[in-house]
Amino acid sequence: NGGGDWFRWSHGLPRVPVHDLLLHPRDHDLVIATHGRGAYVLDDIRPLRELATNLRIAELEIFVFELPPASIRNKALSGGAGRVASENPWHGEKPAGVSVSYWLGEGAMGPAELRAPGVYRVSQLGLAGSGGSDASPDTADGNRLGPSVGGGLDPSVDGGAAGLGGDGASGFDDLDVLPSDVMVEILDFDGEVVRTLRGPGASGLNRVTWDFMEDPPPISGPLAEFSDAAIGAEARAFSSAEVLPGLFSVRISREGAEGLQWLEVLEDPRLEISVEDRIAKYQAVKLGVNLVARSRALQAAVASVQAELRRVIDWVRDQGSRGSMELLETSQSLGEELAGLADFSGVTRYRPGVLGLTSSYDRPTEGQRLDLIRMEEELDPLTRRIGDFLILDINQFGRRVNAAGLDVSFFIGPIG
Repeated sequence: NGGGDWFRWSHGLPRVPVHDLLLHPRDHDLVIATHGRGAYVLDDIRPLRELATNLRIAELEIFVFELPPASIRNKALSGGAGRVASENPWHGEKPAGVSVSYWLGEGAMGPAELRAPGVYRVSQLGLAGSGGSDASPDTADGNRLGPSVGGGLDPSVDGGAAGLGGDGASGFDDLDVLPSDVMVEILDFDGEVVRTLRGPGASGLNRVTWDFMEDPPPISGPLAEFSDAAIGAEARAFSSAEVLPGLFSVRISREGAEGLQWLEVLEDPRLEISVEDRIAKYQAVKLGVNLVARSRALQAAVASVQAELRRVIDWVRDQGSRGSMELLETSQSLGEELAGLADFSGVTRYRPGVLGLTSSYDRPTEGQRLDLIRMEEELDPLTRRIGDFLILDINQFGRRVNAAGLDVSFFIGPIG
């Protein structure tokens, strides 16, 4: 407001003299040159500039700022090969994906002390972020102040931009994490939701990053109770597919109010891959993701049954001489039989080839295509064998254990 009001920007930027500011002409990132602490970058300040020129935005319940076209980074060209990690505590990698900035009115949640009259709540935009040297024009030497994502209602998980728990983790490094009560949905051109995230719900300016990944495939039937295991807990788990370039929309909603903005996702201009090849790879990755999810869910189901069998064994042993040796021996026998049936080596044999599908965007190789076929041929009969065993043997044994006085809950399917 012409210098009438000032506030110190503390989120990710240390208390240090600033000697120069530079605005990136294409990406609108603010580069901050400090005295003795290197350079810092505040990602895409267009929302701040739009707020300054259009004060009516602050009166709205929800407003989604215009989203610039976003390019899917080439997997082979992006990444940090040969780079030395910085020891600077503010250092981080700029997240792949597109940052979605949105305004929430005063009805949003958030501590009152963070909202001063005449001062926009912009604190969620200034967070510890990324940097490091990179010849690419979309990064600057030094450190990046930006919302930091982690993976996932994502519980994604994607490091570096503002966030969510799970699909994009919160990056509020020097703020208490605020309740996430905003639904962020990515819709394709046909209006189908391809990704659902939860965003920060504090009044003022907020930001979340979408990493171009779809939601994990749903697990159908009784195995759905093991959906969390199917997604995979390990970092960057092979749990969902990356969208194809195209036109999308971002819908942000909360308590009946919503905002909508269009988003164009472009392919990496450095790549020359035909649409047909991209679609073939996308379909192959989708099939691979589904197979891996089914395998993980089935393994989790087997593990839950084995845990219940061990509980029966412990219960019988705790009873001492009053325990039923027949139940003990049957539990041990069923556990050994189930371990023999649940041999996933035939499935995991083809897992490396399937995981390799995400290493590039070109058409799947003949070897990858065969790995998908063989993995499915191994998984289908394995699922049927385990399913039959659970229904015929485990189900009957569970009734006997319950009749003996121990309340057990064996997973019995059906899954085949």
